[in-house]
Order: sequence, then structure tokens, then C-alpha cells
Amino acid sequence: MIKDYFSHYSNNEQRIINKWLNSDWLKDKVESAMPDNTGYHDAIIKLKDGTSFNASFFVEVKEDEKFWFNKTGNIGLDYLSSFNFKNKADKDKYRNNWVRAGQLQQFKTDIEISKKGKLFTCDAEVQLYYVKDEFLQAYDNQKLQDVQFVKYLETTYDLRINDKTAYGIQDNWQSAAYFVNPKKDNQLQECEINNFDELINAIKSKMS
Repeated sequence: MIKDYFSHYSNNEQRIINKWLNSDWLKDKVESAMPDNTGYHDAIIKLKDGTSFNASFFVEVKEDEKFWFNKTGNIGLDYLSSFNFKNKADKDKYRNNWVRAGQLQQFKTDIEISKKGKLFTCDAEVQLYYVKDEFLQAYDNQKLQDVQFVKYLETTYDLRINDKTAYGIQDNWQSAAYFVNPKKDNQLQECEINNFDELINAIKSKMS
């Protein structure tokens, strides 16, 4: 039976976190979980006394669409949460909403950034990626935000500008992400949290 750590609370992020907290290696080590929604994380988890050390940590949830995950095998790593092109001519340089790796520096001169993405701003120890019925994986946020890992993304992958109009979203700003296959990319796999020792290491690295 899956334990409901949030009891009186219920939203999609909390249901996803609850699913992860019921992992075989983690479920007996959790004291409590509370929603703590900010622009930088979604919940705070408290570990039981005696589990290496008494600690609390933050979790951020990123949910990706099942349709696109099944089609591409990719999850989106949030690079820019909010930006605008300086003018239409600049926007027209990036056909089909892709910024090629070799165009990135030019792209940065063509935009005004309002808010960087979670690869820079998330303050959680754990970033949790989820695709309904398909994928649930915890990542060490410090490793995702490591300068060398971000540089790896920037030089290896093309950046995708999210096509909000295709989804009927009328926001007056743009966002962009790197789309990476978590089952094939070795560098991303190095950031995974798959056992309690790796979780503790992620918490300790944030504290140091």
C-alpha cells in the first residue's frame, strides 16, 4: 500500500513526490513531507532520526508530456524560464524554434532574459522528473546545475524554444529547454539519485 505523506494536501506535484517517497529504498526513512511551493521548489521532506543524520531537504517536480516522451524519449531540462527577443528580425533567425549549439552565443545577444531556468534557479536538493505511467527519476540538483554539466548541454544539444502558440498559450514571453534522453545520455545518468547514499550525498553537497 502506498503511504500518503501529504494526507490533507493534494496536487499533482505532491502526488508525484508521494510516488517517489514510496520507493523501496526510501519509504522507511521519511518522517514527513509538506508542500512548500515557491518559484524554486515544491515541497520539503524530513528524514527520520537516525538515518545517517537528521535532515530536511527540498524537492522540485518537473512533469513532461507522455505523448512527446513516448515519441522522442526525451525529458526537458529548463534552461530559460522567461525571455523576449529584442526584435522580430532576431526571432526570425531561429527557424522552427531551434537554436543550434553553434548559435547559442548569438542567441543570447538577441534576447532579453527575465528569468533563467531551473538549471540555474532551483534551490532544491532533488529535482524529480516524471512522465505519467512511463518515467520517474530523481536527480541531484547540484550536479544538474554544475557549470561543467550545463556547458556540456550547451555544446552538445540544440536548444528548443517552446512553441506556446501551438498549445494555445498566449504568454507574452518565451521559454527554452534542452531535450535529453535520460536512458541514453551518460552525463545525465551521472546526476541520478537511485539509493539512499546518493540522496544523502546530494543533501550534503547542498549544505557544503
